[in-house]
Amino acid sequence: KTYTIVAYIGTCYSSPITVTVSPTPYAIAGFTANPLTGPAPLDVTFTNTSLNAVSGYLWDFGDNTTSTDSSLAHIYHTDGIYTVTLIAFNNPCSDTLKTTITVVETDSVFIPNIVTPNGDHKNDFFKIYAKGVSKLECTIYDRWGVKIIAMDLEQVTTTGWVPGSHSDGVYYYEVNYTTSKTSENK
Repeated sequence: KTYTIVAYIGTCYSSPITVTVSPTPYAIAGFTANPLTGPAPLDVTFTNTSLNAVSGYLWDFGDNTTSTDSSLAHIYHTDGIYTVTLIAFNNPCSDTLKTTITVVETDSVFIPNIVTPNGDHKNDFFKIYAKGVSKLECTIYDRWGVKIIAMDLEQVTTTGWVPGSHSDGVYYYEVNYTTSKTSENK
């Protein structure tokens, strides 16, 4: 906007001065996050859509990490609800925008498909790895269907089974487990 200024001192006045005032546009923080929810590790891409933020940015990901990059990706390694904050700066002003990222608890079971009990500390045990599992039962059979061993959750996740007391060969297993969401029979 343009203004004309004339100064008066007593009965005297100055020549008119024209002044143009251009206010600094204020920053408007904006971003998108994709995805907003998922299991850990959750890799979220943040796209900065801020306007007039010529002085920089400050991201707070809600997990004790921050960044000053414009747009970026961030990985959440732990289940939880995280409030993400972006502050967009146009000195001396700033604007803030927040959103929530939800990292859901994953129920997972990993069962090895081969065991080599040769003492090299690689695949020496038949051991089931379980997360989010409240109950697990495992029965191992030989190729003729004879039951070799039955184990519960504690036994399969801590000690496992060493097939060294049995001859090399093919064994079958049946696993029943319960997660917080479903009951499965594998």
